[in-house]
Amino acid sequence: MATTTLAMEVITWFGRIKENHEVILTTKWWQKLRYFHFGNEMKECFEQKPELMTELREIFKSQNDKCTYFDCFQFISNKMEIKLENWEEDALEGRLDRLGMAFIEFNEFNEFSMEYNINWNEPLKEGDLEDILDAKINLSYKDYTVVSDDYFQGCKTMFKNEKAALAACRKIWKTMKK
Repeated sequence: MATTTLAMEVITWFGRIKENHEVILTTKWWQKLRYFHFGNEMKECFEQKPELMTELREIFKSQNDKCTYFDCFQFISNKMEIKLENWEEDALEGRLDRLGMAFIEFNEFNEFSMEYNINWNEPLKEGDLEDILDAKINLSYKDYTVVSDDYFQGCKTMFKNEKAALAACRKIWKTMKK
């Protein structure tokens, strides 16, 4: 169902493009299209009922700028009255919580909202959990510094992640190479 729906939307949107057809090759275009139904309905809802925007912001603030999936999707379905398909909820969870922490950071929600011209009047914060993840993912094991938190149960020969293990192996190899 999700694939068929997305395919229909791609065909429709692609037909609307008059120039720069290469834009469909960008991740940003695909992501915006994938969540268009929700993003567009959220924008319309906030324009018609601006008090809901304030109420949702308060929910994030009451949870230290994080919102549980349950609270977020209950608000979307009950207060905003936006009907999401199961695949849309799953996709939104993945988009808004790439770390799989079972909550959505306001900064990530704000960034997502900007794609649909929803203005929370708050700047994006640099260095949120998503930024830290991106930096970690893009860091090579050659540049990785092993810290005590990388050790599995404090054992200095067992690691919690592959980069730490590779960094340790590289260090041993360099030492033995001398």
